[in-house]
Amino acid sequence: MINEKLLISRLIAKERIEKLSADEHCLLEEWKSVPANAELYYEIINQQSLTQRLEFYENIDHVMTWKQLNRRIKPVKRKLFVRNLSRWAAVLILPIIAGYFIYNFYSDNKFQRFIDRNINFDSKAVLLTDKGETIDLEKIEKSEILVADNITAINSLNQLRYDVSDKENVFPIRQERYFIAKTSRNINGEYSFVLSDGTKVWLNSQTEFKHPVQFWGDERKIYLTGEAQFEVAKDSLRPFIVVTENMEIEVLGTYFNVKTDHLKNLTQATLVEGSVKVKASDTELFLKPGQQAQLELGKKLIIKDVNTMIYTSWVRGIYMFNNEKLLDITTKLHQWYGVDVFFESELIKEIRFTGALDKKEPIDKFIRILEKTSFVKFSIVENALVISK
Repeated sequence: MINEKLLISRLIAKERIEKLSADEHCLLEEWKSVPANAELYYEIINQQSLTQRLEFYENIDHVMTWKQLNRRIKPVKRKLFVRNLSRWAAVLILPIIAGYFIYNFYSDNKFQRFIDRNINFDSKAVLLTDKGETIDLEKIEKSEILVADNITAINSLNQLRYDVSDKENVFPIRQERYFIAKTSRNINGEYSFVLSDGTKVWLNSQTEFKHPVQFWGDERKIYLTGEAQFEVAKDSLRPFIVVTENMEIEVLGTYFNVKTDHLKNLTQATLVEGSVKVKASDTELFLKPGQQAQLELGKKLIIKDVNTMIYTSWVRGIYMFNNEKLLDITTKLHQWYGVDVFFESELIKEIRFTGALDKKEPIDKFIRILEKTSFVKFSIVENALVISK
């Protein structure tokens, strides 16, 4: 990585003094084709210190320099000296640009590098069969795998799709055989499934999903701990039922999100489209699109209107938050990256933010935004993030 930085540094330094060769120009342009690199390039060439140093070299009195050094240089080397003067200037400027590169790499990206060191690289998802077998969905080489007697599944691009079409008589006894899918606790821990009825399920990280290989009977029932998003295949004769520890959600065909949060003792069901019936204790409520059912331990089941994008955007790799406490935001960082977060005071935990975190972006960018908009400071102390005022 450092060799690449130095190479690009040399090309930029040379570009500022003299023309690049065709090959060098192509190499630099290829590097600049990446938006983040282009942004860094223009930031570098606009640096005041670099500009001042360039002006110094450009204003060198070449004639005077030549006269002063004329007696020290043999005649056969004089032309060579004049021709290479600009190259020497480039060599002198190189440390400035290279230093800027390395400073950005080792300073601005310190949080990203810290996060990278602490990411849990366990498998994204494993599948536990009813016979006690464990299938590592991340590491298996074949896309088609045998998951049960005469039942195959296609595992590709972070998705497992059960293939049970035209297999009504696969099992001698028609009983549901439940498998358990578990996703790991890291930023890449998401996985999706297509069930035997065509229902699509997206599992967030750190989620447990118990489901049958093939649905039998007059209902389609699955069990969930964690967070998942469902796009349920319509079947007017067989309702689809999601069972959590404290809540049961019944649908015929719809798109919704379910989340259980043990830290807050909170269960949420958020409806995007269609309609669902939510059961909790002795209460039954119906949701409309744009509504969320909430059940907190020791409290009554309630319904409220919400912006569903805040609760469903994680499927697209974006974590949205609206007036959310810094404590809750950093809890998500802990879940994704497995790093501990400490606060200098209890008051800092209560600071609220509205915004979004794009998983594809370096964590440094997100942390800098938090620092600029709230005047908090993130520091790395040993193996943890510390947040102070």
